[in-house]
Amino acid sequence: MNNSCLKGTHHVFVQTVVYLLLVLAMLVTVLGNSVVIISIAHFRQLQTPTNILVMSLALADLLLGLVVMPFSMIRSVDGCWYYGDAFCLLHSTFDLFLTSVSIFHLIFIAIDRHQAVCYPLQYPTRITIPVAWVMTVLYLILVSAMTVTILGNLVVIISIAHFKQLQTPTNILVMSLALADLLLGLVVMPFSMIRSVDGCWYYGDAFCLLHSTFDFLTSLYNTLDNS
Repeated sequence: MNNSCLKGTHHVFVQTVVYLLLVLAMLVTVLGNSVVIISIAHFRQLQTPTNILVMSLALADLLLGLVVMPFSMIRSVDGCWYYGDAFCLLHSTFDLFLTSVSIFHLIFIAIDRHQAVCYPLQYPTRITIPVAWVMTVLYLILVSAMTVTILGNLVVIISIAHFKQLQTPTNILVMSLALADLLLGLVVMPFSMIRSVDGCWYYGDAFCLLHSTFDFLTSLYNTLDNS
């Protein structure tokens, strides 16, 4: 264990109760999502476009319950991270990636329901099972790119800001570029991703103008920083 880690001084009974509650939540997450995945995969009559998206969402949440939640639980209760810096970065990457995937699945399910309610006659031809799978794969690829953009630039910013020997004039420019790319990944890429995959803009004209302006400014800043 890292000597600089100050382990929480909770009462043993309190720690035990918190652990039991979090383990229960983790079991519900894993078992509940497993039931959803097995049910939809096994029964062909359940394999509608909407349920394919639900199954994909359940898979992301299942991985969250298996890969992310156990280590987050220990860190939350004990107040310490016992597994080293490399695994900490990997764990944070999976946490951000799977959480983002879950959020974007919910967005796409909402879009699917919007199409079904507002365009009931065109819905069967617009949203099919192949379309649902293609959308899911595209979202996974784009969320992966967004996660790499955010975490990669965060590592650059934190490294240069933390280590004084790295704070050369060139690296200060690199850190400035990384900050611009980080903002691009946080503010621009999520909405651009939805617009690219769905072919629609759902957020109104005012936010479209704001988004396009921010996209232009960050891209211009990147170009100037690179030159």
